[in-house]
Amino acid sequence: MTAHLHRPPQHTLGSALLAAVATGVSALALSACARSEDRSPEAYCRAFYSKAAPIRQSYMDADANMKADPLTGILKLLQAPGDLESIFDSMVDHAPDEIKSDTVQVRDSFKKLADTEGEALSNPLLAMGKGLINSMTSAGAFQRVDTYLTAHCPVDSKLAQDIIHKKD
Repeated sequence: MTAHLHRPPQHTLGSALLAAVATGVSALALSACARSEDRSPEAYCRAFYSKAAPIRQSYMDADANMKADPLTGILKLLQAPGDLESIFDSMVDHAPDEIKSDTVQVRDSFKKLADTEGEALSNPLLAMGKGLINSMTSAGAFQRVDTYLTAHCPVDSKLAQDIIHKKD
């Protein structure tokens, strides 16, 4: 009878085994997530072109139709800050350490610009002042992101061309 007291109950072994399997599955899932959020120059460029190419095309289409449909063209221009915020937001998770904080600042700058568009109707001077200050305080980040994109993501690269022309 003493031997049975030292033997763990079956439900404890089952629970321990289930916990071990769950831990293993969680570890695999986390490592897969880490791989899917690659923070390399190539992943950063891929995020940029994947998001920017279709948005750019929508602006090209609106421009081509500006004479026939000027209202849509004007509305397209008003959504530009939100579109640009969206592009840079998609890049943040893939930004290598050396450009991540600047990418965040650029994204946030476009968000602030989009947020002030509504104020332009009620207080244009205030909106213009906020936009000017926002631009001045973010100029360095814009310059560094532009330099990084130029160095690592040339538009004539195979990666960019495949995405732009949807050969990916």
